[in-house]
Formats: sequence, structure tokens, C-alpha cells
Amino acid sequence: MKNVINLDELKLEVFAKGEPFASRGARIGPLLGARDLGYSYDIVPPGKRACPFHSHRAQEEMFFIVSGTGTLRYGAETAR
Repeated sequence: MKNVINLDELKLEVFAKGEPFASRGARIGPLLGARDLGYSYDIVPPGKRACPFHSHRAQEEMFFIVSGTGTLRYGAETAR
């Protein structure tokens, strides 16, 4: 298990679901040994969404935007 992941070395999987959803990504949490953190690297094309609106009860999620902008919906709240 590594403590440092080079994003250029990740094998990205394609995700698409209907018209609004499209991304390429990889789950990083398991590579780092994370147990409670859902940590993924995703490239989302402009105008698309990474995934349908959902929530987790037993897992944390973290968002770190490398470039561009994003919108996070949390219940009725929206953060940009």
C-alpha cells in the first residue's frame, strides 16, 4: 500500500448513465488504505454530472477540485 498516489498513473474507468452523467475516474481510498473515506479521482466533462444525487450513512466523502468548478448538494443546501 502506498501513501502517495500519482494521478497520472491511475487507470481511469468510464462512467456514463443517460445524458446528464459522464466521467472517468478511479477509486483512490482503497489504494491508500482508507476505511471510512470514499475517496475517488474523477474527471467530469463540462456540463455533465459525476453521479446522481445520493447520500451515504456509513461513509464519508471528500471533494477536492483540482481545476474548474463544481456544485455540491447536501440535503436542501447547495455549495459552489
